[in-house]
Amino acid sequence: RILDKEGLVLAPDYISSMLTTFDDTGPVVEARTLYIPQRKGYLDDEEYRNRAAVYAWVNNDASHDYSEEEILSILIKLNVKTIVVERNSSAHNVLRILGEKFGYSFIEEFENAIVYEYSQS
Repeated sequence: RILDKEGLVLAPDYISSMLTTFDDTGPVVEARTLYIPQRKGYLDDEEYRNRAAVYAWVNNDASHDYSEEEILSILIKLNVKTIVVERNSSAHNVLRILGEKFGYSFIEEFENAIVYEYSQS
């Protein structure tokens, strides 16, 4: 299901880097944490900050200054349609509690990963 979506895919480092190797996957927010600084010259400041923040969030890195609601709003603004989170992550807890309010619904799980998908109401 992750491979046939429109919009961006947000996933932890180890999953997003793998997704970029498939020909039929949608674009990812970022493939690896180490690529984020390289994007700075190619994106406007706001998009750069937003992408860095949501990528940090999905990777359980608290180095951003956004609330849970702000992160979910940024996901919509960036056109993130599919989110993959680790089962025991804070990102999963946020989506489990607030996801529906922002249009993200549980779709499926595999191994230690939970998949959420955005749909406008």
